Amino acid sequence: MENSERKLLVTTALSKTWGNSERILYLGEWCKKYSKKHTWEFRSFITKSWHWKDRKKLLTDHDYLADTHEMILKKLIPKLNYIHGVNYSSRYWRILIAPWLLTYIPIVWDRWESVRLIGKEKILLKTIIIKHHISRPIADDGRSAIDMMSSNDVWNYLLYCEIFNTQKIPTIELIREDVTFEKKTNFPKRKGYRSHYLKSIAKLFDNIARKFWISDEYLFLIYKSCFSMGNLFKLSFKIRQVPRIYNEFEKEFQYGNVQMPMREMVKEDLSHSIFEKFLCKQIFLDMPKAYVEGYKELALYCKSLPNSRVIMTAGAHMSNEVFKLWTAKQLENGSVLIVSEHGGSLPASTGLFDHEEKISDKKITWTTPLSESQIQILPSRLLHFKVKSSNELIVLIGLEHPRYSYRCQEGVSSSLVLDDFNQKVAFINLLDDASRRFFKVRPYPDQGWSTRDRYADIYGQGIITANIDKPLIKDYSKAKLIICSYPETTFSEAMISSVPTILLYTKEYWNFRPSYKDLIDELCYNNIIHSDPVSAAKFVNSIQSDPSKWWEKESTKIARENFFNLCCKISNDPIKEWADFLYKIKE
Repeated sequence: MENSERKLLVTTALSKTWGNSERILYLGEWCKKYSKKHTWEFRSFITKSWHWKDRKKLLTDHDYLADTHEMILKKLIPKLNYIHGVNYSSRYWRILIAPWLLTYIPIVWDRWESVRLIGKEKILLKTIIIKHHISRPIADDGRSAIDMMSSNDVWNYLLYCEIFNTQKIPTIELIREDVTFEKKTNFPKRKGYRSHYLKSIAKLFDNIARKFWISDEYLFLIYKSCFSMGNLFKLSFKIRQVPRIYNEFEKEFQYGNVQMPMREMVKEDLSHSIFEKFLCKQIFLDMPKAYVEGYKELALYCKSLPNSRVIMTAGAHMSNEVFKLWTAKQLENGSVLIVSEHGGSLPASTGLFDHEEKISDKKITWTTPLSESQIQILPSRLLHFKVKSSNELIVLIGLEHPRYSYRCQEGVSSSLVLDDFNQKVAFINLLDDASRRFFKVRPYPDQGWSTRDRYADIYGQGIITANIDKPLIKDYSKAKLIICSYPETTFSEAMISSVPTILLYTKEYWNFRPSYKDLIDELCYNNIIHSDPVSAAKFVNSIQSDPSKWWEKESTKIARENFFNLCCKISNDPIKEWADFLYKIKE
């Protein structure tokens, strides 16, 4: 068959790899940026369904990747000890590198599988790959690495090129061209809602508190805990400690140039599958500088930080390299680590390969404990979430995840974001005029799918909430009914806010722990949970004039109480409960 008859396989949104007028087979929806639809909407194309749309495959792959993660981590630890001239425990290195590794391995697998499966279909294709080898950008730290891998087209394109060169699929012809592009490695800081003014005030207070703290050891060090500033102060005074936000963990590093000879020593050749061989080859090329070239500088800085007997965090253990390395060293010396879940609601059947359980001495969970090392306390981020609403609007809280898949877990990831978006559009279209009069959408911050623009293009800018750039609680305080689109933290926040709440989600993409089936059935029976846009719209239309009548029904209240008992425990005095827990831990 002539080359011209082959469809062009496109793997990313880099339009310079899309040929000229060929028929295109897009590997996934991530190739088609909505902001660049003028470059693809008039082309002749087919788009492949994402392989993890098959949830049975997701669960099977999750188990395999969890095992692979443990195997690779075990192989890397002695190599990292060797190149850095140290002899730290497996727990030490797990704390430092596993948050990156447990993300990196599913990313490489996802891209590998997408190519392998298209090869199995035996369709005659061609694809444009780079003629001369170009190294992928290497991130400074784990957080920026994950941002790059989940959103950067160049990084993903170069990985796909390596995969094509390795798999050598007979039905896919490799067209080698000089593809030029800018290798962008710097990513903007994630925006929070706290103003620069408040940040400055907090930093000033922290510096003053640090001066008055004469000891070089904290009994409790609470950092990135998800407590509001007010509740953090209350808890600190309760445990008889000066409140601090620990600016010393915010130090930024420039880790210098890549040292390839040093990276060669991290290399590991596994004699298992072709994928595992490929993975091990890529790891030493992609490992963030903080774990290789920048490790010694990072470790030296951490020596200047105070000690602590009890360390508690809800987020820094996944994203802050200074905190992770410092914590790892503290635990080597006998300290205790408490990890509080960053968010939660109905518990999914898959997660982070039990990372938090493996690194912590105690884990504070939103849901009922699964082991003796877990304890359920009212989540820190929910302590301040009661709101007084003006009962004006019906607000839909949208969902958006990065274009490129970055973890093997339940939920609406990658291309499935569009399935979820289409469900919400179907729901909105079924609302009657009375409901639509008060209806607003609060899209999730843009992750590459431009759902805000998609809503606005269909319904006009007026459908977007005026509070889009303000904290979520601003919309809660205006709402007479909240419609959540995913069964995670936002749903728990809405439920505890006291504002009438329903959940409309894409059921087929979520698997929950079997023990929660009765609760989910009860929530569905009482119209708190919906998975069908038709039934959801019908219900909203029926209650929109006064949602509180349904919300305060006895059966609805009982269902809500059962949700709180299992998913976010309510306490009459949560600050005291937290303080009592911390004191018990130190003993």
